[in-house]
Amino acid sequence: MLFGGGLGVLASLPLLRRETVWITGSYDSNLNKSAGRTDYINAFAPEAESHLVFWEPLSNQVITLALPFVSHSVVQSPTEKSLGLAISRWGRSAAWLDLKNKVLRKIIRSPDGFRFFGHGVFALNGRMAFITGNSDDQKEGVIFGFEPGSNRPSLILSSGGIFPHEIAFDQTQKSLVTANLYQHTFLKTPGSISIVNPTSNEVLKSYPVAHATHFLTKSSGWLVGGKNQKTQILSFQEIFSRSQAISDLKIALIGDPSARGEVLSFIQNREWTLVTTANYQKLLAISRASVLKIDLPSAACGVAMVNQKIYVNSWNQEGTIYAVDLQRIGKDLVPQALARPQINGSHLHMIQTT
Repeated sequence: MLFGGGLGVLASLPLLRRETVWITGSYDSNLNKSAGRTDYINAFAPEAESHLVFWEPLSNQVITLALPFVSHSVVQSPTEKSLGLAISRWGRSAAWLDLKNKVLRKIIRSPDGFRFFGHGVFALNGRMAFITGNSDDQKEGVIFGFEPGSNRPSLILSSGGIFPHEIAFDQTQKSLVTANLYQHTFLKTPGSISIVNPTSNEVLKSYPVAHATHFLTKSSGWLVGGKNQKTQILSFQEIFSRSQAISDLKIALIGDPSARGEVLSFIQNREWTLVTTANYQKLLAISRASVLKIDLPSAACGVAMVNQKIYVNSWNQEGTIYAVDLQRIGKDLVPQALARPQINGSHLHMIQTT
């Protein structure tokens, strides 16, 4: 069993035969070299040159692809497995990728007055890819709809909030779900999880969530990672789409008042839910039987899992990958630093092209 993503991208694929599984993420040598973290556009250096890294954990093969921007996440077409989309956050660039041959197909630029916000999703039929974005002038969250291979959006939808981050389709595969956050002092509106009809460009419903960043789609609704506005303590909310009611999950799930900051990665498979957050140097591995709190050397932006091995990447200039072997539960769960590859400041994603 395997899964990966970050900041909420889920992949669950049966390993019926030996198939090559790649983990991909970006390495930015300029990370945090510029202005302080409050200068987000410069700190994330979205227009700086970077490398997209493809890593095959079993053979330790590493392939790098130079990009003229920093990729925050990569999404793969569900119908054309070789087609991928790399997306910048706070930047004006994205790129169509040939995932099989690990080459760049085409650079996409955001429309004038807009910038991309790091996440995307393909429609189940593969005919449209949606990317989160924000308008510079109106300070309004948007969703761009691109036909595969195109460099101009054929749709610009409302995200139902400001600065949308995570995006996915709902359980019906007919409506888009976005996590709209606010983390800037000049924004007074609350964050939300919003449901958007891409056909009518109608916001069907918005659920208020403080600093919504990432979510997991469940059969009954969505499990959302956020933080308390006053205490900044990490919290989870379960939104039930049928009853349209919000129920706070107990923070006792974590049992640690030092768990502060927004969720950076939030993924699950049938057995485990994995969570990493800003300002909290722990990996949370949650199952029905236990909650594991695994100390990390630094905050981790991305997390992925192949079988029983978890991989997290450091959100610092070194970009060290750490491995945690869950088969050692009850023995030694100390993360092991890997010599290669280097991935920082982006999510980790699982891709298979065979």
